Amino acid sequence: MNLLHIIKQSEKLSPTIQSLLNSSGPSSPQRSTNVSVCSRESMKDRLTDLQYKVTQEKYTEKPFSGPYVNDFTPGVYHCVVCETELFGSNSKFACNAGWPAFSEPMKDRIAYNLDPSTGELRVEVACKRCGAHLGHVFDDGPKPAGLRYCINSAALVHQSSRNDCQDSCVLNDTC
Repeated sequence: MNLLHIIKQSEKLSPTIQSLLNSSGPSSPQRSTNVSVCSRESMKDRLTDLQYKVTQEKYTEKPFSGPYVNDFTPGVYHCVVCETELFGSNSKFACNAGWPAFSEPMKDRIAYNLDPSTGELRVEVACKRCGAHLGHVFDDGPKPAGLRYCINSAALVHQSSRNDCQDSCVLNDTC
């Protein structure tokens, strides 16, 4: 895909998606910032093969295969590479697309990059701190923003809300 084709396709992006690209400023496809979390070798040792492929090689996990697709446990979703908080469970919704879907990220945690890799122009979502590939954002989400952050489970770690866990323990008499 040549540059002219990318420019022509970018004109087809919705105004909402265009505003995300404009607000994040220029980002490197490899790293969104200069923060070095750890070496590639260290990441290969620490992450599973799937986590590494998704976050470092921009692989997409198979639909409906990730543990967070249908998990709506209250808490926060973190980047699997650098542990940055990315999404709150209050923004997660069911969309039946095969990957966890969120309506909005936490403020200033996401970088956006044009992704022409499939022949159709999409907008990649990456961790702003470490540059890990997370997934893509689309403009078919719920109101008011109308965005759907389609995120690979392998790029996330879910941490249950402590109060919710304690409430669950009390209700289930498991403490």
